[in-house]
Amino acid sequence: MDSKKHSVLFICLAALVLAEFIMTLFVNALAGIGASGPVGWFLNNTGEISDFYYVEITPAGWTFSIWAFIYTYQALFLLYTLTAICRRNKTGYVYRSPAVITPVMLVVYAINLALNVTWLFLFDRQYMPAAVVVAAFLPTTLWIILFINHRLVDKHGYDFVQTKRGELIAIRAIIQNGLVFYATWVTIATLLNLAIVLSYWGGMEQSTACTICLSILLVEVLLYSVLENIVWDKYLRYTYTVWLVVIFALIGSIAQNWNVAKPNSIFTAVLLGLAFALFLIKLVVSVWRTFSKPLYTARVSQSKEELAMA
Repeated sequence: MDSKKHSVLFICLAALVLAEFIMTLFVNALAGIGASGPVGWFLNNTGEISDFYYVEITPAGWTFSIWAFIYTYQALFLLYTLTAICRRNKTGYVYRSPAVITPVMLVVYAINLALNVTWLFLFDRQYMPAAVVVAAFLPTTLWIILFINHRLVDKHGYDFVQTKRGELIAIRAIIQNGLVFYATWVTIATLLNLAIVLSYWGGMEQSTACTICLSILLVEVLLYSVLENIVWDKYLRYTYTVWLVVIFALIGSIAQNWNVAKPNSIFTAVLLGLAFALFLIKLVVSVWRTFSKPLYTARVSQSKEELAMA
């Protein structure tokens, strides 16, 4: 691959994703307005539907303002991608030297945006069983993108540290933490959708449905903590926004639903305390390893060493 020449495929995909992102913002704005919107695509606004299908772990309304931060982060991701097409370094165009944003990532991201819009229409029409299936693919697509990007950054880590440290910081801050921010929220949103389906379509007691979803979240945060600190430290050492989103969502849930007599309120509070503790552990471990075990100090990355030993 000649990094000094443009990739027509990549540029076309980047332009397509940008146009789709703008359209996604437009549709999300219409969904927030509801039936009174200028186009008439939606019968209700998302807040009304959420209130109608209340479950006892639904966060307070102000919690959903997080979408403004999510889309700001996504805009920064696309801005970085577009500027990388225009910028050059000593070995070629930034987006190809080294290539840590790939055409596959852009295609999967385009699918994610399409799923985002699809979910809005399904939720508006109250097709909740279908909506929860679509919602589950939102974080799935994002984790696929993140997996690819983290692997590529690790592969080229030595070169980044030696000659492109600023790019490495930007990739970690904008791409990795930005996409994780989005992925974590839609993971939690999927669990909220699941609680609605179990309660209103599955005939399950609401408290039981919410306990199941909180239990799934508990398993997810424990598993993620093990992965980021032990198994995939070299990939996830500087990815922090998972915990910010989890903590924010749980605070919103407690603010809306706190009742000391309800087991799920206690469960949520315990989860919040655990999330704070795991975030603190993450920060301490990350800082300590930055000085005691810095990444990419040798030309051969850890990933390449593993491949050589296989």
